[in-house]
Amino acid sequence: MTRFFPLVALGLILGCSADNGGVAEVDGTGETGAEETGTEETGTEETGAEETGAEETGAEETGAEETGTEETGAEETGAEETGAEETGAEETGAEETGAEETGEGGGPPPEYLGGDRPAAYILPDNYEDTLEMPLLVLLHGYTGTAVGQDTYFGLSEVTKAEGVMLVMPDGKVNTLGYQYWNATDACCDIFGSGVDDVAYIGGLIEEAITHFNIDEKRVYLVGHSNGGFMSMRMACDRSDLIAGVVNFGGSSWHDPAMCGDPDPVAVLQVHGDWDTVILYNGKAPKAPDSSVTEVDNAGCLNDACGTEFDACVANVECGSYYDCLVDCSQKPGAQACYGECWNAATDTAKLLWMPNFLCGLGAGCYEPDWTIGWPGYAAAPEIVARWAERNGCDAAPEFGGSLDLISEVFGTDTFAAPHQGCPEGVQAELWTITYGSHVPGFNQNWSPAIVDWLKKQSKP
Repeated sequence: MTRFFPLVALGLILGCSADNGGVAEVDGTGETGAEETGTEETGTEETGAEETGAEETGAEETGAEETGTEETGAEETGAEETGAEETGAEETGAEETGAEETGEGGGPPPEYLGGDRPAAYILPDNYEDTLEMPLLVLLHGYTGTAVGQDTYFGLSEVTKAEGVMLVMPDGKVNTLGYQYWNATDACCDIFGSGVDDVAYIGGLIEEAITHFNIDEKRVYLVGHSNGGFMSMRMACDRSDLIAGVVNFGGSSWHDPAMCGDPDPVAVLQVHGDWDTVILYNGKAPKAPDSSVTEVDNAGCLNDACGTEFDACVANVECGSYYDCLVDCSQKPGAQACYGECWNAATDTAKLLWMPNFLCGLGAGCYEPDWTIGWPGYAAAPEIVARWAERNGCDAAPEFGGSLDLISEVFGTDTFAAPHQGCPEGVQAELWTITYGSHVPGFNQNWSPAIVDWLKKQSKP
């Protein structure tokens, strides 16, 4: 049976989908973490709406999610960033922490770390140079900034209270004017600058250790999307420095051999199963093929996602939603029409349609040019399984309880799956956010939960 699949992937055509091998970044916290707040949903949070071919009514998607704040270019999370200007939390260096620091070397610490490529830092409220403290480096997503990422996560308020030093670097700016990290072939040095971000971030950590009383056994990274890719790259390449990583909505090398043979590093992978930007189940690479004369979306989807599609059309409600999409594809202004279909669809239809849509993304069926090929990236469970093996943990994860981390879903929304048997301080764990998008609206539990998890991890 040949199926027709309209190109309803708004999430695909935002950001740099074609230019970076299928990693359609629209985040970087250019989205404020609450694209779902403009549309009230019942039963399922609409984090997949803008990516499912549904333009949400009352909120115009133009590469930046909607949170009631006006975003132009790469504004982050309701905070206006110009250079290193922070709104709400003006900690850009030692003078803003409310304490006079002398540093390990006896003189005053630098205003910024990083020299010609400065990175702001925030010291804890109870900072004393005689006491060791953990160090945490926050890595923003593609198009984002450090300040915007902190505003979205609310991380600095937690680290200040928890006695953790926070470093907030910014990625280099590409020719499009977007900040990025050169993490893997999939994300996100799309113009091939070759900037050595491993050396840069490693240098920031070493500089912080020089100037402050850092507990070198408790150096952590938290990254989102492109920043998540970069945090995993650091775990691979600088496992001598890194004790633990939280990778939210990012991934790692598709080929595990690219990671080399690192020392154990604690890894917490947090991922929404409705993330259509960096897919929960990863993406297979495709070699360039100059013989391809046209993109056969329908054939690709028919071959790769027949089971998921059949489950949808066998249901009356999902079948009606599909018919609506097909009808829209024949009209001018199809995207607006797709949005109307999504908003009119039942929860059952949405729940049955999303596996089909996500399958198509993972198979590359929505890629606009098959002649150039694209790199792949690992699935969220696979990332954790690799590190469980490297760390000496049990192979199979177990259910570790549920958490309430996002505002779109009432009650618990996230399910923890830790690997047991890990040596102390090098846990490997997956948190799956049910119906979670690439930029969900995190609630007040998010940052305390990840900081608490990290503080339990340490090098021997």
